[in-house]
Amino acid sequence: MSIVSVIVPVYNAQKTLEKCLDALINQTYKDFEVICVDDGSQDSSFEILKQYAGKDSRFKVYTQENHGPAFTRHYAISQSNNSKYLMFCDADDWYEPDMIKEMVETIEKENVDIVMCDSNIINLSNNNMTDKAYEHYNNNLKLKGRIDFDFNKNAIEYINLTLWNKIFRKDIIEKNNIEYPTKYEHDDSIFFYKYILCCHTYYGLDKCLYNYIAGSASSIMGKLLNYTNKGKQFDFIFAWQDFWDYYIKTKQKKFVTNRFLNINFRNFKHFFNMLNMQDKQLAFNYIKEFISNNQILLLNKQFKKLYKINNLKEFDKYLMKEEVKFIEKIFSLKNMFIGENKKKVLTILGYRIILKNYKYTQN
Repeated sequence: MSIVSVIVPVYNAQKTLEKCLDALINQTYKDFEVICVDDGSQDSSFEILKQYAGKDSRFKVYTQENHGPAFTRHYAISQSNNSKYLMFCDADDWYEPDMIKEMVETIEKENVDIVMCDSNIINLSNNNMTDKAYEHYNNNLKLKGRIDFDFNKNAIEYINLTLWNKIFRKDIIEKNNIEYPTKYEHDDSIFFYKYILCCHTYYGLDKCLYNYIAGSASSIMGKLLNYTNKGKQFDFIFAWQDFWDYYIKTKQKKFVTNRFLNINFRNFKHFFNMLNMQDKQLAFNYIKEFISNNQILLLNKQFKKLYKINNLKEFDKYLMKEEVKFIEKIFSLKNMFIGENKKKVLTILGYRIILKNYKYTQN
C-alpha cells in the first residue's frame, strides 16, 4: 500500500514526459505510486512509460484507446485501490523535489481535507490573451494557512480549479461517491467543486512546488484555446449540469449562495465569448435549457436576467458586457477574440479600433 497515488494522464507527450517522470523519481518522499494512463498516444509516449515502469516498480502503466483526459483520470483513480491520498500531474509539467513530502506532511499535520500549494507558471505563448487565461494560476495563493472551510464563503473564489497543485483525501472521494464527468472537458473544475462541496477544512501552503507549462497545445487549456477542438466547445455547459445533478443527489445539500452562482455565471460568460456566432446560437439554446433544468440558478440576478432574454443578439450582448476600470474606458490596448480570430484592439473613449497588422511578440 502506498500513501499517495500520483495520477499522470498521458497523450502524445514524448517531448516532455521524461522530465515529468524524472521529477517524480527524484522526489525526497518515497512512499508513493505513479499511475500513468496512456490515452491512445500516436507518438512514443507508451514506450517511454514502459521503460520507466521497468526500472521503478512504483510506476503502474496502463494504455487505452483515446477517450480524453476526463475518462483517463477517472480510470486512473479506479486503479489507486489502497492509497490514502491522491495527487495529479500533467505530462508536460513537473514537481519540485519536495512537493509530495510537503503536501503529505501538511495535510497530516494540519488534519485538513485539502491542501493547495502555489505554482511556477512557465508561459510558452506569445500573446496576452493566453497570459490572461492563466494569470489566476500564478501567485494565486491568497488563502494561506488553515481555514475552516465553507462551500459558500468567499474563500471558494480564491482557490483555483486545477488539480495539479492540490492533495486530496481518498476517503472523502469514496465516501461521497465523487466521480469524474467522463464525457466532458472542464472535468477538473467539476471534480473539484464536487470535492469542495464535501469539504470542511483547507490549508494554503505558501510554497511554489508545481511547475506548470502554459500555452502548450497539449494542455487542457491549450485545447480550449484552440478552435479546431470541435465538438467539445459546449462542454462548459454539459459539465456544469453534471455538477448540479450531483448537488441534487448529495446528502449534504448545502445551501448555494449567490456567490457560488456567480462563479457558474462567470464560467459561462468566459467560454460563451470564445465561441463563433454559429456555435453561440447552439449555446444559446443549451444555456436556456440548462437554466430551465436548474431553477436554483434563478436565485442569481445575472442568470435570471439571462433566462428572460429570448433572442441571440441580446443574449450575446449581455454576456459580452465587461466590467472595466474607468481608465480602460478612456484608453486600452488588448488582445481580444473577434469571432475565432485573435486581434489587437485599441479602445479610445469607448471606440474600438482593430489593428489588423499588429504582430504578437513575447514582449
